[in-house]
Amino acid sequence: MSVSRLGSIQLFQCLTSDTKPTTNVPVGSQLFETNSGKAYKYNGSTWVQSSAGLDQTTFGQNSIDIVHHEIHEGDHWTNTHYVSVGTATAATVMITTPGTTECHMVVEYEASNSGVLTFSKIPDVTAGTAIVSQNNNQIIGTSCETAIVHTVTYASSGTILENHIIGGSNTNKVKTGDVGSSRIEWVGDNSTEYLVKFDADNAATRFVCNIKFYEVE
Repeated sequence: MSVSRLGSIQLFQCLTSDTKPTTNVPVGSQLFETNSGKAYKYNGSTWVQSSAGLDQTTFGQNSIDIVHHEIHEGDHWTNTHYVSVGTATAATVMITTPGTTECHMVVEYEASNSGVLTFSKIPDVTAGTAIVSQNNNQIIGTSCETAIVHTVTYASSGTILENHIIGGSNTNKVKTGDVGSSRIEWVGDNSTEYLVKFDADNAATRFVCNIKFYEVE
């Protein structure tokens, strides 16, 4: 490809509902939709969107992080489980990742009393009751490949990835795969089981597990 001088390019602005011009428009010309903030470049036959959009006030580039993007694409889900347990029975939630799709996850826990939380890989467990994951994009609402169940029959934890002690005051929140304001998520192996297990120190302890995850092909 030879170098082309773009001295004749033109700049346009319009609304999304307007018909974009194509007659006598030089290649490389640019168009800005004032109501949507989207920018386009003309390739000689059609207008091609050239950016994620510009802020309508500052004309700066709009950008969103990967998690926000996955929500917009309909590839982010939230799964929640609540149970009241005592000292004799552990609360358990098991995540089974897809065969080829990557599962990126952050797990949040809360408990009304103290206890020990374990997050592990390849546990020795069976059965469990399925929990339906909700798509964070309620307009798209597609289902996920990741399977999540609660109240499994437990034999052993497998490989321990994280341990947490949840304190004694009401609704102590702990996160796995999230540090401060940063999302340092766990990316699961394919076709692998991960276990959340909470052992309460007291009777009638309320426990909540929220799993927030997205899937990448």
